[in-house]
Amino acid sequence: MAKKRYIDSISLQALQHLNLLAHNIREAREARGLSIEQMAERCFMSKNTYQAVENGRLETGMGAYLSVLDYFGLSDSVADVAAPHKDEEGRRLRMMKRQPRSSG
Repeated sequence: MAKKRYIDSISLQALQHLNLLAHNIREAREARGLSIEQMAERCFMSKNTYQAVENGRLETGMGAYLSVLDYFGLSDSVADVAAPHKDEEGRRLRMMKRQPRSSG
């Protein structure tokens, strides 16, 4: 039996979002005229790790992405990730729990 991996459960849409993030990071670096080597050094990571960020590698830790976003002054956008006001299913479930049960 093949080993199940979390990577296999990621939807195509989520992968597209990661690819867009990686593209946006590359755009930010290029707009600033910085090389991959310069970014790796400034974010205290190896060149390979920085390249993994720009390639949208799933195995790359969130800390690497946060370091890069922070360097660009873009880490505030992370606060909106999984924000309760965007979680329609979570809001619906919370509302169901708050509704009093009718007796009888």
